Amino acid sequence: MSRPLMALVLAAAVIAAVSAQTRPPHILPPLLTGPAPEFEVASVKINKSGDAQTRFNFNGGRIDVINMQLRGIIQSAYRVPANQLVNVPGWVNGTRVDIVAKADPKYSVQELQTMLQPLLVQRFKLKFHREMRDMDVYVMTLANPDGRLGPKLEKSESNCEELGAQPRSSLAPPKPGELPACGTVPGGPGHMIFRGFGMGPFVQILGIATRGRQVIDQTGLAGGYNIDLQYTPEALSAAAIAARGGAPPPLAAQVDPNGPDLFTAMREQLGLKLEGRKMALEVMVVDNLEPPVED
Repeated sequence: MSRPLMALVLAAAVIAAVSAQTRPPHILPPLLTGPAPEFEVASVKINKSGDAQTRFNFNGGRIDVINMQLRGIIQSAYRVPANQLVNVPGWVNGTRVDIVAKADPKYSVQELQTMLQPLLVQRFKLKFHREMRDMDVYVMTLANPDGRLGPKLEKSESNCEELGAQPRSSLAPPKPGELPACGTVPGGPGHMIFRGFGMGPFVQILGIATRGRQVIDQTGLAGGYNIDLQYTPEALSAAAIAARGGAPPPLAAQVDPNGPDLFTAMREQLGLKLEGRKMALEVMVVDNLEPPVED
């Protein structure tokens, strides 16, 4: 499978994991009422390479997920945003996993994610329950009273969520020189570029920029959007660099230290605003999780 197609497929996987267009954003997706589909065969091993890069390959019926954080696998399998997964054992955050599995190419990326659930239960002895907890969040709404969007937020003809539900065998790579219809484009620190993204997945990635504080979408915007957001991360701002003293960090050369902060950039470029609130969120509480018995 080509690298452009992989970018499209992986973006669709992320979208499917966090999208919540048909339910309240503070409620997690419903659990399966029957047996989950399973991989035909799967190998699980702890990755001890020390590498920070995750690699994926979906080639025909073979699925390779190499060096993915175990926490990320749980989030993807159960469609749980980062801060709604709680009571995770400390060893999990530093654990990366290799999964090599087989599944018919007719299955979509979303269905492959669901197949991770029985794998986590069987190999990692995962047990959990759900409950409501009050948490500090940011609520994202339209900044302009007339609903006008910013110049860097444009409606897209593609929708990553829809692509994530299609059979993998039907996904085609973009033409030479074209950007993928769905995916992320590398932009460097403080530069988020997305194509075909819905607001659900966008706010989950924003949660990284807000230091893990959950962002709840209340814009009412449906479908996919092309997003180009550029801001100065707080740690790379002129004030932060001056306060630390010494040589600026290497990434500082890629950022305008006097550029807008995240909140200002959201308003000016996207026509969206973030407001802090406290909200009851449904969380997934891990009751048991053990290192796997490797194959």
